[in-house]
Amino acid sequence: MKWLFGILVSAFGIAAPATYVAPTPVVQDIVPIEQSASTPIPEITKGENGVKKILPYFFTTPNGQKIVLEWTTTPETRERGLSGRTGIDFGKGMMFDFRGEPRGSGIWMKDMLFSIDVVWLSDDFEIVGMVPNMTPETYPHVFRVPQNGRYALELAAGSIKKFDLKIGNFFSF
Repeated sequence: MKWLFGILVSAFGIAAPATYVAPTPVVQDIVPIEQSASTPIPEITKGENGVKKILPYFFTTPNGQKIVLEWTTTPETRERGLSGRTGIDFGKGMMFDFRGEPRGSGIWMKDMLFSIDVVWLSDDFEIVGMVPNMTPETYPHVFRVPQNGRYALELAAGSIKKFDLKIGNFFSF
């Protein structure tokens, strides 16, 4: 392709624009969980002070396994979560960010059709709490964010054991 551009420039005097402006990405309610962890990350959300931050598609567990992430990015998707779905595969998870949420926010099992494991994470993705095998029958109980928790990661039931997760472990990208 460069050779064609070179021919056009030399033959017709066509020059490339001085700067390239990338198209603005479309921010979706939920990052599709089916996307590959190697897919470029299109999701951009406003972070602190309006600064844009990119949400990762996957975490690496403390024992080196990958978990593909689906982020909830609006109040509606946070409330809906995994409700109404028939399941979630091992190695996939839904991430909730509770920064700026009122005290007492948490996870509930409203309209859930299957059990999940919930892992609470701090600002720096340290595991600060876990609830294994949270069942649909626990609704309307709300499982509260721990004092030092910011994120909740919902995983397939049994994931805490399968990935050998422990309080104090860190996830990485």
